[in-house]
Amino acid sequence: MLADLLRGSFPLEKNFLLLGWMNNGRDLNFLCERLNFHIAQVNQFFGERKDDLQYFIDLNFNSARVPKEDLNQIHHHFEILIGQVWKVSKFFEAASPDIRESIRELNHLCHEIEQFLKGLEPERGGVPASTIISAFTKAPRQDLKDEDYELFAPKLPFGSVRLHYAQLGKTHLEAFYDQDDSIGVDNISGLRFLTGEFDVSLDCRPKSRLAFLAPDFWDWLRKLGLDPTNKKLGIGYVTVAMLDRSGFQKKFDEDILEELYRYDDISRLAVHGQGKVTEAHYPS
Repeated sequence: MLADLLRGSFPLEKNFLLLGWMNNGRDLNFLCERLNFHIAQVNQFFGERKDDLQYFIDLNFNSARVPKEDLNQIHHHFEILIGQVWKVSKFFEAASPDIRESIRELNHLCHEIEQFLKGLEPERGGVPASTIISAFTKAPRQDLKDEDYELFAPKLPFGSVRLHYAQLGKTHLEAFYDQDDSIGVDNISGLRFLTGEFDVSLDCRPKSRLAFLAPDFWDWLRKLGLDPTNKKLGIGYVTVAMLDRSGFQKKFDEDILEELYRYDDISRLAVHGQGKVTEAHYPS
């Protein structure tokens, strides 16, 4: 499916590519300014309407302090404005192409700010956590098969290449981590679709801190009325490949990440297999 994406005319999402990338110019001030711009665009389009499409986002982001609750709220606004893959919102249907892009950017920038804040943790005694997102506009989806749910696992070592979350909302783990009381239960779901898109996890945090190993995560699921033993929840990740570390001369995870921070774009993706190479180029 990834090879099909590379052969087709599917744009790589350049505005949602490198999360928690600490040296690429997209600092917290820049991200907050862009988020405020897109909020203003949405408010201008929907805020003055006199019908059931009237909508206004009463949020403004300042890089001096970004509360987690504000990020949860802007993500919830995004969910209302866009709907679900299987049920598009009336707001998104009524929006112009530019406003649709602003609605999508509410989500992208929210997650990029969250990941950037994680990247600041080393200054507070933590360790860096970054992600490469390889997502494509309008990538075709197919449902996961029942046997695919056997592949979900709780571990995500540094360099894991995992299936991309190709739907809207948050996974159970994300909602739990974010302490998100704004998101509705209908917007919490495990991975349901296979697209060929992938993410590369570059998380240096100790694996003992992963929430789904903690009893309170399972208790949280039960409070939502969910059965923790149900594999169809898709708890965890599906890892399909691992980073080839041979070019990094036995460096530690943090050193590899620092080296990758020197780069701020992906210009080519390729699939090598069965004696041929399928590739696509993505200009800056």
